[in-house]
Amino acid sequence: MDGIELARQALDIHPSIKIIFVSSYSDFDYVREGLKLGAVDYLLKPTLEPEDLLNLLKKCTLLIEQEQRIQQDLNDHKQKLKGYHRKELEQKLKQMLAAKEYEWDSDEWNTCFPEPYTICYGTIRHKKDLEENNGFLYLSIKAEEVVESYYRLFDKGVMFSLYNADVVLVVPKSSENKSQLHDIKSSLESETGISLSFGFQIGDSMSKFQTCFNQAKEACDYHYFYKSTEIYPYKNKFQDYKENKKDFSLLLKEAVSKSDDSKMNFVQEEWISEWEKGTKSPELVKREAGELLSIRSQRKVDISLLVQKVDELANTETMLELKDVLTKTVVEWETEQYIAFDSLTNHQQIMEKAIHYIQHNYTSEITLQKIADYTFISKNYFSILFKKYMNQNFLDYVISLRIKKAKELLSTTSLKVYEVAHKSGFNDVKYFSKLFKKLIGSSPIEYREKELLNVD
Repeated sequence: MDGIELARQALDIHPSIKIIFVSSYSDFDYVREGLKLGAVDYLLKPTLEPEDLLNLLKKCTLLIEQEQRIQQDLNDHKQKLKGYHRKELEQKLKQMLAAKEYEWDSDEWNTCFPEPYTICYGTIRHKKDLEENNGFLYLSIKAEEVVESYYRLFDKGVMFSLYNADVVLVVPKSSENKSQLHDIKSSLESETGISLSFGFQIGDSMSKFQTCFNQAKEACDYHYFYKSTEIYPYKNKFQDYKENKKDFSLLLKEAVSKSDDSKMNFVQEEWISEWEKGTKSPELVKREAGELLSIRSQRKVDISLLVQKVDELANTETMLELKDVLTKTVVEWETEQYIAFDSLTNHQQIMEKAIHYIQHNYTSEITLQKIADYTFISKNYFSILFKKYMNQNFLDYVISLRIKKAKELLSTTSLKVYEVAHKSGFNDVKYFSKLFKKLIGSSPIEYREKELLNVD
């Protein structure tokens, strides 16, 4: 083939390629044909100077860079439009879940979800530990990070977070549905560094969306009883237990009234065995566990301790964990005498010692367990004492000190944001930046700029 044909075929394969014709002949028709194809220029060998060739190559480079910038701008614009469209879909899906009367136009729905769809309910695992170690805003920040990661990694589907830091995903149904969700889950866990459990259900119409959402949420609860996997299809496992075949509550009350320890333990074990069948929802199991604990306390335990333990049961993530908390608590209450919380006078010295330690060590790794060990009382007992004494949770107090320190460093030093985070006690600069913005209303950099303006 000649140069013209080579250029034509090259442009068919790579339309953005830049072509320079170099020839020994000044054939006008040949030149014109080359330029019509889009050649950048035509050079004659007899008169070719190195500087001319170099300038022409630089021109090609500039053209390529300019086209790349234009293409990047177009891609950014498309991504923004896609982002706006996804946000619009998120809001509409949330409205469908919040208001039973709300319905989309069926044509619009079919455009968004032309195939059967999979609705997936996801929850962050180990919530209690994450919140205890990082503060009450950590979970919501990580849920937002999960959503951001999904949109960065996957083109199809809509994902949004809920008020309780769980996430909802709606994607077109795949022939390998569970495998698809496994890939999504693995990718999101790798990106965010947290563990997730998924429950899912398949829907085929707009009218079934809310029902499918509830079923996906129920499927996600299967993890409470079954730990063999972390992606659960809906199978209608939970039954309606408005009327129990056996009234364990009544049986336990009778045993307590007679101070029959053997009977109390027997009824407790039977009740736990009923829960372990996995036919009651986790919410119902936790309520009944709280009721069991309340009956067994026999009104001899301070109400603050009882409430704290019931709350601990409500935050368990597996049946095994609930059973462990419940049985250990009952044993503790039978063998130990707890101090009543009628007055904080007796604890004044303990709390003052704890506060002094925290204020001098909050920028280092400080945990509830570490401070409890320092004051020689149990972690749970210290947690209740601290909240009564300071009117806020232990970690919330530590975070408030760290944020105050960060504000001071941002205002008075030129340290980089990651250095400020580290010196304030935050190991994760990304978490620090998001937490700072949620609590203060501006990013660390924006806060520093405002402070500098105020000083000027």
